[in-house]
Amino acid sequence: MIAPRFEPNEIQPHRPWLSRYPSGVLPHLNYPAQPLSSLLLHSAEQFPRRTACIYYAQKLTYSELLEAAHRFAATLIDAGLQPGDRVGVLLPNLPETIISLYGTWLAGGVAVALSPLMVAPEVGAFVR
Repeated sequence: MIAPRFEPNEIQPHRPWLSRYPSGVLPHLNYPAQPLSSLLLHSAEQFPRRTACIYYAQKLTYSELLEAAHRFAATLIDAGLQPGDRVGVLLPNLPETIISLYGTWLAGGVAVALSPLMVAPEVGAFVR
């Protein structure tokens, strides 16, 4: 479902950036009330052999991605992850990043993306 049409005179004072949006750009979108992991589950069911990710010569299909994400989720749960626990993901843009994000969500965790450009003290501040 898409939000109703945005009119400039509807700008709220606590959201002044909306006045800078180009014509036709909505200030808000409505998203379905389902976990993000449902997108991968649906894609793996509907298109199991289609390519989900390409990284140089490496290709992962949706079914392979889902299988790897389930393995990662099982590892997190075996390590004691509880629903709502945060999982820091400190990886560059790799297939493993996608696997770790979906695996965390499938396990009920909250993925916290950390920049691989951060230095150790910055990462430490997040962990505390």
